[in-house]
Amino acid sequence: MPVGGYVQSNPQIRVTVGGNPDLQPETSTSTNLGLDYRPSWADGLELSLDWWRIRLENTIRTDSASQVLHGCILNGSPALCDRIRRYGSGDISTLNATNNNFGSSQVEGYDFALGYRLPETSLGRFSLAWHSSYIDRQVHDLDGDGRFGEDIYEIPRIGEALNGNEGGNTVGQYNAGRSGSNNWRLRSTLGTRWELGQFGATWNVRYYSSQEEDCQAFEDYGYGYLCSDTDRTRAVAVDANGNGVWDGVGGGDTIINRAQAQHHIGATTYHDVSVFWNAPWNARITIGANNVFDKDPPIARQAAANSFDPQYDVPGRFVYLRYSQTF
Repeated sequence: MPVGGYVQSNPQIRVTVGGNPDLQPETSTSTNLGLDYRPSWADGLELSLDWWRIRLENTIRTDSASQVLHGCILNGSPALCDRIRRYGSGDISTLNATNNNFGSSQVEGYDFALGYRLPETSLGRFSLAWHSSYIDRQVHDLDGDGRFGEDIYEIPRIGEALNGNEGGNTVGQYNAGRSGSNNWRLRSTLGTRWELGQFGATWNVRYYSSQEEDCQAFEDYGYGYLCSDTDRTRAVAVDANGNGVWDGVGGGDTIINRAQAQHHIGATTYHDVSVFWNAPWNARITIGANNVFDKDPPIARQAAANSFDPQYDVPGRFVYLRYSQTF
């Protein structure tokens, strides 16, 4: 890049996306610890709690073109800057946004399940099942230095090396440019079921917790009205004396405030209902509706066309009729 910067003369940059012949397979190590409980004093009640931790090596990640540019410009990441090719004038000629291997990742969380079948009565049999997954920590070691979850917005202790930009704990942070864009802290489903003779009905509730997404690029280009918080800033430690460690403001280093606009993606709950009839010829006829209350998915500014992430339900109520035959 020329000293003093440059102005990109052609805003349409050729971006290479898709596969990568040099991509290496991921490897993983997982640790699990679980507990199941069926109390004798409550017939039909089942409880389970599982803790798990997964570590990935050679993590496969896909960055968008804007993330490659921002990561290079703002943080000087060699892995990202090497994917940008320029003409002698400084103009960007091509940009590589294919799948790539980036260091290691580690995610840790809990799964909880509760099931309960009530005794059968003249009104039928009722049962419920509640399943929840809670992610406590998700961190990355992108530069391979063994330090997971480095966060440039975390001021280090005196004498410690400054943090790289690995995002810290990414739970609750939406990132459309990478595979696995949603990082919900909590996902939960609650299902209820009623059966009487040959008839039955179900009511299921699906919950996705809220997320935050980076919105600074929209603010920079005059689209701040798309963000929920444009006044947000965060402190960044700067190694002003150039010795590679944090010496504090009194030791010659500085702290700057960096604009960090964000957009809030609200929590979302869907309701699904169905009724069914078990026919005497070993068949079941079901009528149901998913998203019965016609809940719209939350808007994600980084999603395609600034609309919604496809891991949420498409807008609208989905009504269906299903016939199942057992032979």
